[in-house]
Amino acid sequence: MKRTKRPNLKQQKTTLIIVVAIAIIAMLATSFHENNVKNYNYIKESWFDDLIYTSYYDDRNDYIKEVPYINIKGEQVAEANAQIDAFSSKYTNLNRAVITYDYSITGQIISIIVKAISYETNYASEAEFISYNINLKTQQVYTEQDILDMYNINAGYVNDRIKNQFQQYHKDIIKEKYYSLQQCNFACFLKWHNIEDYSKGIAYYISAGKLYVYKPFVFASIFGEEEYFKDEHFVFLITEKPIEFK
Repeated sequence: MKRTKRPNLKQQKTTLIIVVAIAIIAMLATSFHENNVKNYNYIKESWFDDLIYTSYYDDRNDYIKEVPYINIKGEQVAEANAQIDAFSSKYTNLNRAVITYDYSITGQIISIIVKAISYETNYASEAEFISYNINLKTQQVYTEQDILDMYNINAGYVNDRIKNQFQQYHKDIIKEKYYSLQQCNFACFLKWHNIEDYSKGIAYYISAGKLYVYKPFVFASIFGEEEYFKDEHFVFLITEKPIEFK
């Protein structure tokens, strides 16, 4: 009678351990890769920080100053960070100035807007904006023309949208009886609010696929309508229909 060879239980156990270990390592590697991609660690200068983080903060005298840093590798982004530092340095040493920022991610586009307002002037506060729109896949910093091409619009269209919103502000101010149309028509409104060129000083910002611009202008005039204006009045919606950036 032929004897049946007994299985080597020790060898089977070792094989099972190796198989399980390989499976665990594969799962961990997959999880690490997915997390790396999800958090964009592969394009970050520092893995431990957010894509955008505050590099300078000061809240003395109740005037908050937050200067952002774009934590993305690449020469174009390095140049953008240098420009942000230069922009912010005009305000960090002022006692009565505010610097804040916001950013938004739409698909593969990250958009950041830096906002500065100085209250040092005798007449009225002055605002200034700077923005950057970056492709997270390529680390390309888009130009103004790139943005216009993405939305299939031109600078004239942007100017028209800004003008229309200023006209609405003017109508609202008259409706709220700060003054009458006879006292200050639209040309008068533009003059008092230091609006000589609709495109001057604008900064493009993308949020939820929609295109906005931040446009600086003076809130105050002899009519006292600075009480009407809020910070959100600096924001002008350019495109109603959102775009998906895959």
